[in-house]
Order: sequence, then C-alpha cells, then structure tokens
Amino acid sequence: MALNRISKELRDLRREPPANVSSGPIQSSDMCDSPYQSGVFFLVITFSSEYPFKPPHIHFTTKIYHPNINTNGSICLDILCSNWSPALTISKILLSICSLLCDSNPDDPFVLEIARQYKHDRDGHNATARNWTKSSLTAASQSTSQSHDVSASNNKIPLTFYVFDFERYSDEVATLRDLRTFMIQRWHNSFFYALAYLFLIYTGQFFMKNKPRFELRLWLAAWNTLLALFSIFGAMRVLPELIYVIYRHGIKYSICNNSNAFGVVGFWTWAFCFSKLPELIDTVFIVLRKQPLIFLHWYHHASVLIYCWFSYQDYSSTGRWFCGLNYVVHGIMYSYYALRALKVRIPRWVSMIITMLQLTQMIVGCLINLQAWQYKKNGEVCQVTDENLKVSLIMYATYFLLFGHFFLGSYIFKSKRANQQDDKQQQEEKSQHVKKMN
Repeated sequence: MALNRISKELRDLRREPPANVSSGPIQSSDMCDSPYQSGVFFLVITFSSEYPFKPPHIHFTTKIYHPNINTNGSICLDILCSNWSPALTISKILLSICSLLCDSNPDDPFVLEIARQYKHDRDGHNATARNWTKSSLTAASQSTSQSHDVSASNNKIPLTFYVFDFERYSDEVATLRDLRTFMIQRWHNSFFYALAYLFLIYTGQFFMKNKPRFELRLWLAAWNTLLALFSIFGAMRVLPELIYVIYRHGIKYSICNNSNAFGVVGFWTWAFCFSKLPELIDTVFIVLRKQPLIFLHWYHHASVLIYCWFSYQDYSSTGRWFCGLNYVVHGIMYSYYALRALKVRIPRWVSMIITMLQLTQMIVGCLINLQAWQYKKNGEVCQVTDENLKVSLIMYATYFLLFGHFFLGSYIFKSKRANQQDDKQQQEEKSQHVKKMN
C-alpha cells in the first residue's frame, strides 16, 4: 500500500508540481520576499511501511538558518506530527514547507535563540539567514565531494558500533514518542514532582521516626545495579559521538550545536533527562533504612530533575557535555553503591576518588557554561538560551561548593580528627603503662 501511494504521488508531483517547488532553473521570484529567496535546499523524505497512516520523516540536508528548522535539518511542522492526515500528499507537504520558509513561526520554535532574534532583531536575523542561503548555493555544487569526505571521516571514527532496534525505532514507539512530547510540553511539571518529592521524604522520615528500619539490602543492590548498567550503557552510546564531534568539528561545535538531540544519541539524551524522575527512588531507600539525609542529597536530586526537563524542552546544546559526563560518573558511582549494598569491602580511597570525579564534573560544567556564554557574547550562534546558561552555572557552582564541603568534612577534617583521637588514645595508654610500672 505504501509503495503504491508513494508512486502515485510522485507521478502527480511530476505532472502537476506545486508552486515554488521546481527542478528547473532558479528564478529571482521563486520564493516570496524572504531571506531564503534564490536558495537551493535539499531535503530527504523517508517513508515508513505504515505510510500514509503515519507521516513521512522529512529533514533538510542543506544548512538553513530558521527558527523552525534545527541544525540537524529536522522541521517543526504540525502536519508532520500531531496534525498529520492520510489525505495529505507530498505536494501539500512541500507547499507547507515553502510556506514555512516564507512565514516563520517563532511562537512554536525548534531553535529558541533564532526565534528570539527573529522577534526582537529581524534585520539581524534576515542578514544571517541570507548569508546561510548564499552558502547553500555553494554547498549544492559541492555536495558530492562533501558527501565523500563525510563518509570517509565517518569510517575513521564510527559514531556507534551497533544500532539496536529499540534505538532505531524509538520515534515510532507511541509510548516513547508520547513521553518525549510530554516532557517538552509539560516540563513545568518537574517543579510539582520536586515539591512532591520533598514532601514525601520528610513525611516519610516522620512516619519512620518510631519504627524499626527496613534492611532492604538486596533491593538496594538490585536498584543500584540497574542504574549502574543504565549509566554505563548510556555512556557507551553518547561518548563516541562527543569524541567524534570534537575531533571532526571542534570544541565550539560540541558546545553550541544541538545535533546530539537526534538519532541514537538523541534517544539516550532523552533517557538521561527522563531518568532523573525514577532516580528519586534513591531517597526512598535512605528514608526506609533510616540513614542520614543530608541537604546535598535531596537538593541535588530535586534541582537536577527540574534542570534536565527544562533543558530538554529546547534541546540545549550544552547537554551533550553534561549528559556524557554524568553518565560516566554515575556508572562508577552506582557500581560502588551496588557493591557496598552487597557488603563487599571497598577501600576508602575509592569513595574519595568518586567524590573527586563529581567535583571535576562540576568544574567542567561551569567551564562549558562560561565558554558558551563567551561564544554568544561574541555574536556567534550557540543553541542554548541565556536563561539556561545562568541557571546551569548557578546549579553547577552550588554543587561544587556542596560537594567540596562534603569532601572536606568526610575525608580531610575527619581524618585529622581520627588521627588526633588515635594520638590521644596512645598518650592515655602510655600514661597508664607508666602508672603500672610505678
């Protein structure tokens, strides 16, 4: 059915091509009066076996500066998602895309920073868009050689070694697709989840005050093992992309381009952000086992949940670094917790190294935010908002202070106090020995 429908629409498209879509010579009036006039833009249309009951996947392969089209070429167009209808044809879709180029929709943006420039600095937006459009003409003539170069570079450093079916078809699974949409549209709910979390842990502590503690050792080991495996596998999926991007495009691209929000890495970026909700269960074990609940623990869990959901809704480019670093640290940390829950004796220096890794993560997080801020200050496009950078910088700075305080109190001053107590005990033993001799 899909093949027959596609063939029919392609024949209709050749017989009656829509306005503004042509394979002939480019005319000066081929677009409305917009910064994309006279540009050459290539698109790739991918049809699933369920077409026309599900929309095709369409993305630009030509670089375009547009508030509704991100750097990966994905298009924010309602008829390609929520408002899709089997009655829509390829011709109508292309007409809608042409209309989007003529009349951008900054109120429903894919790239928030470009949308803001479109609203508040239209001349600056149009100038940048025209420069990118001129570049599209050069890119069109060089597309063959560029494709060969990209293919060769991909062979040198593969992004992923193997793509699993659940990664490849995650966009087609209704539950996952709905969860992603929910996180983007309802990210404000994270505030409610954080408040409910704080209420429940403190009422839980009150409830457990006069009750015996639960052991839950095997459950705790299983939970930490699950999170460790999730984090390790997540690190294995996102780190190759981070390394490749730095090698191929440089540090600036790795900080300011949000291409990590799509494909296999996009799935694991979403999984990372969503996982901050079930990770709140960590605190349930602390409450039920009547262990000390420090400020650092609940502040970290609540604030990370809010920030991750806030960042995911606009695909913040700095998330490439934050996600990769956190996966690595959590993979090590939860493995340590799982072994401790199983009563495996681990040297004290291991926990010190884990805390030092966390401190390093906070320092790198601050540096990434400051560098992104510098890029934006210099007038360069960086796909992260000023608000996000401010919130993230404050968050990482407070984490650094809190983890630093924890490190000093747990490993430095505590060791000094322990040594002083040992010295005092040895002095008392010596004095008692002298008394016995006398």
